[in-house]
Amino acid sequence: MQGVDLSLQKNKTKNLQLASKKIDGIIIQPGEEFSFWNLVGNATKRKGYKEGLVISNSKMKTGIGGGLCQMANMIHWLVLHTPLEVTELHHHSDALFPDVKRREPFGTGTSISYKALDYRFKNTTQYPIQIRVWLDDTFLYGELRSTVELNKNYKIIEEDNHYAKDEKGVFYRNSKVYRIITDKETNVEIAKELILNNHSKVMYDYSLIPKDEIR
Repeated sequence: MQGVDLSLQKNKTKNLQLASKKIDGIIIQPGEEFSFWNLVGNATKRKGYKEGLVISNSKMKTGIGGGLCQMANMIHWLVLHTPLEVTELHHHSDALFPDVKRREPFGTGTSISYKALDYRFKNTTQYPIQIRVWLDDTFLYGELRSTVELNKNYKIIEEDNHYAKDEKGVFYRNSKVYRIITDKETNVEIAKELILNNHSKVMYDYSLIPKDEIR
């Protein structure tokens, strides 16, 4: 991230490596629930976790274990592309950064905080699900594996993306995020589910808002 202390970026990588050792290879049996914090545990200095960037009360600061939300975000993104049921999710309420180089629809991440905000999902299928996570020098990777191939495809899209100003002059970022489910064999659309209706307060410089996206 531009403007961020390089040491904090390195620390985030270390934190993600530690967390990945707790998660990689875990198998969730039918009917079982995955809990991020039950697996990772409290990210303390004693366990080797380092200072990284965290978001608290819509502000960026440093804290031990900073950067673990990236792991939770990735796992959630994988889950959205399956029939698994999300049972606990906490969205970031505000738009903290401009949409520069955004790769996933806005709002599809999750907030986590030990003992306060967990990320959970339940294996509602009839077969075991395995999580694989790993890192190299540049990226964090993840896969969900199963003994049975899915018979549906899942795609996440964002529509009606725009910015609007309220009566107090405060800008909000608005959009709707849908999950499109299609039959893998016929490619026929089965469902279009609204999974998120974004209305998020813009916390960065208004001059960075694209003029053609303001209504």
